[in-house]
Amino acid sequence: MKAKNLNSHEKLIEIYCLNYVLKYLRCIVVQAQIEQVVLNKKLGRKVFVSNKLLNLNLKHNKLVKNLFDQKQKIVHCA
Repeated sequence: MKAKNLNSHEKLIEIYCLNYVLKYLRCIVVQAQIEQVVLNKKLGRKVFVSNKLLNLNLKHNKLVKNLFDQKQKIVHCA
């Protein structure tokens, strides 16, 4: 019975870790999008920078918060 619970616990940690990696990668993608918008602004391309940056920044902040929460789940589960 303990072996079954341990196996289930290991799978749960594995799922949490995979979820953490995916959220981390999404955070990197959003950061790259923010940098692209800023680069376009510096190159003088006409874009609505303030709205795009605001939306991307909010999205990035949400992802970072979720990333922190996911890390806490992993620490408490391990």
